[in-house]
Amino acid sequence: MAHVSLQNVWKRFDDGTVAVDDVSFELPDGEFLVIVGPSGCGKSTTLRMIAGLEMISEGEIRIGERLVNNVHPKDRDVAMVFQNYALYPHMTVRQNLEFALKMRKMTHSEIDQRVSRAARMLELEPLLERKPKALSGGQRQRVAVGRAIVRNPAVFLFDEPLSNLDAKLRTQTRAQLQKLHHELRATSIYVTHDQVEAMTMADRIVVMDRGRVQQIAPPMELYNRPVNRFVAGFIGTPGMNFFEGSMTPGDVTRFVQNGNSGITIPLSHVPPECAGATTLGIRPEHLLATDPSDPLAFRAIVEVVETLGNLTFVYFPAGEDLMAAAIHPDHRLSYGDPIHLRAAADRLHYFRADGTRINPE
Repeated sequence: MAHVSLQNVWKRFDDGTVAVDDVSFELPDGEFLVIVGPSGCGKSTTLRMIAGLEMISEGEIRIGERLVNNVHPKDRDVAMVFQNYALYPHMTVRQNLEFALKMRKMTHSEIDQRVSRAARMLELEPLLERKPKALSGGQRQRVAVGRAIVRNPAVFLFDEPLSNLDAKLRTQTRAQLQKLHHELRATSIYVTHDQVEAMTMADRIVVMDRGRVQQIAPPMELYNRPVNRFVAGFIGTPGMNFFEGSMTPGDVTRFVQNGNSGITIPLSHVPPECAGATTLGIRPEHLLATDPSDPLAFRAIVEVVETLGNLTFVYFPAGEDLMAAAIHPDHRLSYGDPIHLRAAADRLHYFRADGTRINPE
């Protein structure tokens, strides 16, 4: 395996579009790095430049100690798993796994050894003589992963490999990929727009937006200490609630949301440096159902209820937006019911007008 380094990498297309804007990060040997962001943020273009499928406009990409800017994709010692599986339909699973090894003119014994190992790891042994049309979507994706494993590359690259699977298969295949990484300890870069995949799989996450890196950190650091409003809103399901307004000091400091229908949120403690915040961010799980007599309670009217079994999401209007709170399912609520909530004082996020977070560490 090998480490990967991107230094000030740009991608400009002929029409002037900047797809990747001065991206830099280091990926140590054996790490599982996830690049996440909305459609069009430059994450797949970044991955394709690492693979050599897109030429970079500026900067340096290194795999191990080797500068690979002008190295042909087949000579970079990387294996890429695509969203669309890219299996040969006329070949069996075994033949699909063997193909790249035969092209390298490996011996029959080494090919058999590598294919057997990959089939065992991915539970493909009963499927080796089937053709792709006889496989489920999850099985096809495992074969695509197996084709990468048999090559024993320096770096694995995954381009949204689970996006074509249904929810249950995504969960199962995600677990298999995590197990596989722990067994192989392979240097891996995984691109997805799904922040749940990013949070559950990554050692570290690169969050991108409009071609630029917003933050690079382990999953829980992104969750607890996002550097700006974009990261705060992108990480977490449902996303963070953002209340636009200003602080009103008094016996109890209150954050007063803008607009005639805005909500006033009592706060038990506001760090002095956060007194000028123009946006208050509260995750749904940090809005707690409470009693009307609670001095820190604010009242809301329920508009939507989503019962998930282990918890319930209630949505309530605040200004022009619907905000969410995650509450215990024992609270039986319906459309139009009042609910009293309080903000968990130690889990709040304060943002400047430019979107940067100003919480003290």
